[in-house]
Amino acid sequence: MSLLGLMVAFLFALFVGVRICPTLFAVVVPPNPPLPTAGTMTVLLHEQKGTGLDEFLYGTDQKGCDIARFYENRLGECIYDPDSACQTARGTQPIQPGVGQLVAECTGTDSIGAYRLRWTVYISTGYAEGGQTHFRVTREVGN
Repeated sequence: MSLLGLMVAFLFALFVGVRICPTLFAVVVPPNPPLPTAGTMTVLLHEQKGTGLDEFLYGTDQKGCDIARFYENRLGECIYDPDSACQTARGTQPIQPGVGQLVAECTGTDSIGAYRLRWTVYISTGYAEGGQTHFRVTREVGN
């Protein structure tokens, strides 16, 4: 009888642990931003803006339209700047060297346990230093 009680207690602890561990893990070690696998990404800045709010700035030599398409596929929603020409058949935008031009703003959410991660990505191109394209990723952890 005591063996049956121990098995029930173990199964209950396992059930509770499986449900709580992802939530605790997300609070202690939130996931890094989703990044395109092609090309070289350089972390230009990482700031913790507050509890559950982080901001990352990356630089890459990839085209801004390619980065925007990655985030549109990954996050689901992007608003393109009409001047970027990313939604045309060619998908290339005119770039003035040294002047950052907005390409797109993308948003989406992920769930980890009881928490929701909201990602917001601002993509700009035309930079002379740190890669031609810079994108700022904001991660907000909430419930």
